[in-house]
Amino acid sequence: MKKTIIFLMFCSLLLSCSKGPSGSDLQEEIKVKINSHFQDGLFQIENFSRRGSYSFTDLDSSASMLLVYFKVKLIFNDGYKLTDWDGLSVGSLSSILGAKASGIEGVKADGNKKGDELVIFGTSTYKRQNDKWIATASKFRDQKMIGKSKGGKKYVSEIDESQKYDQTMPEYKKSFKILNKIFSTMNREKDQATLQIAEHELKKILQKSRMYVDMNKGRTTIATGSTAGNYFSIGSAISELTSKDSKAYETSGSVENCSLVNSKQVSFAIVQSNIARMAFKGEGIFKDSIPMANLRAVAALYPEALMV
Repeated sequence: MKKTIIFLMFCSLLLSCSKGPSGSDLQEEIKVKINSHFQDGLFQIENFSRRGSYSFTDLDSSASMLLVYFKVKLIFNDGYKLTDWDGLSVGSLSSILGAKASGIEGVKADGNKKGDELVIFGTSTYKRQNDKWIATASKFRDQKMIGKSKGGKKYVSEIDESQKYDQTMPEYKKSFKILNKIFSTMNREKDQATLQIAEHELKKILQKSRMYVDMNKGRTTIATGSTAGNYFSIGSAISELTSKDSKAYETSGSVENCSLVNSKQVSFAIVQSNIARMAFKGEGIFKDSIPMANLRAVAALYPEALMV
């Protein structure tokens, strides 16, 4: 009887080792990852669950590896814009938690507010050392992995080509190569919905880059609105009348324009007066932001009728 109990305990120990870290250990690791990159306390873990795992072999070291899937719900303890390319973004969060872009739900284009929720389906990688599972860098990002799912089928992961580039290559060239691979993959998989979103975001990045270049060259830049709207038409007309070194740029409109002027990323911007007032005071839609004290009114262009 005693031998049977010892045998069962040994089997139980082996089973627990094969499954990797406990849910509480995994949750603590995720908390540390988030707080070490984003401001401490920005997110609160509201709900966490482990969603499965599979083992594979590291081709370089032949070490036993484990990829653990999880689902976590995060609550914003403060306002933050994960779509801002100048800071840590949704892409950063995706990389930190081993999630695909489609595995992060709840990101708002104009920024998340205190109390908003994020639901993330992520992964964490572990390496077997001395009968313990040690958290390690995600090997699936830089090499092939051979493993098996619960059904016993062999699995080969996708390789992140960015890890193969010469480290002396300029960052912008690496970025171009990575973007080319991402877009090629989406096009090959006929993921048109995601492709359209990616193209839209890339267009915004290129637009901002051109504005930065023009500002650094001493040119006068004017933030306007959609190319189909009055703001862009008026901004373009002002640009043509003033100087050859002046240029109007398409933006998403008044809210973004306030931020661009306040952070001195553009010279001038066309903004609705009520939006400018809220931004300056830190009220209304800007109540979770710091008041934009750098805003100054130059001229009133025309009365604008609003339909409610």
